[in-house]
Amino acid sequence: MRKVKGYSKYTYQTRCDEDFSLSLGDETVKIVLNTKGSQKGLSKDLQAFIQYLRTNEVGSTKFIEDLDEAVEQVKSNREWRERYMTLEEKYQDYLQLGQEEGIKLGREVGEKEGAKQMLERFIFAKQKEGLSKQEIEKELRGVFALSDEDIKQLL
Repeated sequence: MRKVKGYSKYTYQTRCDEDFSLSLGDETVKIVLNTKGSQKGLSKDLQAFIQYLRTNEVGSTKFIEDLDEAVEQVKSNREWRERYMTLEEKYQDYLQLGQEEGIKLGREVGEKEGAKQMLERFIFAKQKEGLSKQEIEKELRGVFALSDEDIKQLL
């Protein structure tokens, strides 16, 4: 969201940035609720819902009473809680695996980049010494055991 104007309800639809009169026509509507915004013009049920979100207090509408009852049923449902915990554990496992993979990939990229920079400095130093391209290639093969393809990429 770019700017908040103090409303309790923001309604968005898929529109073209270049021409707001154009929309995808997919009938997608996104509603964002701000529990601290002005409730002017909102239905009684929506006002009660926002109050419930803000304070967790059951309001005076049937909708909120039914909602609170459903929330309590879910909270007290042992099977649902076990499923939720299993999903949370799986999420944590996947998160840790993703972090480990990211670290591994970062190290690999860093090592390759570091090796490349070291080789480039080596080549630059040898060029400053006045060695020819063929002499540098010979040293790269001997000192670093690089293949012809690797050398071709460096030079």
